[in-house]
Formats: sequence, C-alpha cells, structure tokens
Amino acid sequence: MAKRDGVSTVRPLTLGWVNRNLEVGERIVGVEVLRGGVTAEMRKLTISAPGRNARYLVLRSYTDSSALPHAEDWLNREAGALIGLEGTGLPVPGLVAVDSTALYCDYPSLLMTYLPGRTVLGDEGLEARLALLARPFLV
Repeated sequence: MAKRDGVSTVRPLTLGWVNRNLEVGERIVGVEVLRGGVTAEMRKLTISAPGRNARYLVLRSYTDSSALPHAEDWLNREAGALIGLEGTGLPVPGLVAVDSTALYCDYPSLLMTYLPGRTVLGDEGLEARLALLARPFLV
C-alpha cells in the first residue's frame, strides 16, 4: 500500500473498487494496517456517512509474488465460506465484495466486514483455542 502524509492508503484501482462497493453516501475516512497477514496485506477501513455511526471493513489484498498464483483460488474459497456461514450465528465476517482475478483492483482482493479481536499465530494455548473454535459445531 502507498503512503501519503504518514497514513497508509489503498492503491488507486483498489480504492476505486472499494468505493464502488460502499453504500450511498459512505466514504473511507481512515485506513489502518492490520498485523498478522502472512500472505496478504490486510487493511482495516473506517467507513463514515453523514448521520450514521462509523463502520469498519477489512480489505485483504494478495500482493506477494509467491501468493499470486494461488490468490484466485484462495479468495474464491474464502468468499464461498463467508457466504456459506452467513446466517449460521457463528461470529464470521460478512462478504462485501471479491475481485479474485484483480480485474478491478491493483491486486486480487476481498472486502469483508470487520470483527474485533486479535490474531494469534503461535502454538501457545492451541488446545484451548481449538476447543473454542469447535464448540459451535458440537451443539
């Protein structure tokens, strides 16, 4: 992502695509780099509109050359999973848009709603995390 005035910004084609997928009257008022993306750049976008509370979206863009050959498949699978889990009551992001072939974006990208939390990449506490992840399916 490019930098302007010390703030991380979204690349031009991708910015246009994101803007076309916002609701009428909305605009991006903030961009924050998210940590933990191993194969993709992750950005938290603050979205604002007059008379409404801000909302947050996450933009995942595959920019790493080693990930690009797989990006279309990965993004289509992710989009399918998000659609499939919609309405299940599980705490998953909602799909806003996907451009898995970078037809409209600078790089293959996916736009989804933001869920608060933190990324955990280490093995510490793995057993407890697995139990929490499995709990909704063991009902």
